[in-house]
Amino acid sequence: MDIRATFTGASRLERLLVGFPEPENGVSSAVIYIPEGDDIKNDTAVSRIRDMYMACVLDTGPEISFDFDRYDGLFDVLTTIRDKVLVATDRLKSAIRLKQENREKYIRYLRSNAEKAVEVVVEFDDLSGLNTLAELGVFTGRNIDQVIDLANRSEQAEILSYLMNYKNTKIGIFDTDYDL
Repeated sequence: MDIRATFTGASRLERLLVGFPEPENGVSSAVIYIPEGDDIKNDTAVSRIRDMYMACVLDTGPEISFDFDRYDGLFDVLTTIRDKVLVATDRLKSAIRLKQENREKYIRYLRSNAEKAVEVVVEFDDLSGLNTLAELGVFTGRNIDQVIDLANRSEQAEILSYLMNYKNTKIGIFDTDYDL
């Protein structure tokens, strides 16, 4: 059976949980974002980019595996910021079999597109992605209030709480004025 055929037409599939029989650094699974791409032909067909990413799922007989090298190598074909941010944050969160050069590529992208990256993870309600951005030093005294305002407007209490706590513990409280 071709495992990819199982996902054909699964246009709503956003993430795969890839498990490993032998843990790597104590981790036995990775969450992998499957990009939407921007060249979807119609509502039922998956995009060419999506097909390229789904080809990373390998049916190797009695077992199913995942080609992380191929997955990481596809990053440059992505055309939307949303897809790039979600691929990068998921790979950094689940860094199984992540080569150093790919790790650096993802970090460079997220740091150079910090404002958009924050918007995407807040929109996607991805608290662990937000934590990944925080660990990369994306939040600064200059932008933290804008990020808090974005989370407040999107009415995501958990993310807002995380950001306010981050500001208080990591950045410090500056002379700010909030309307309550």
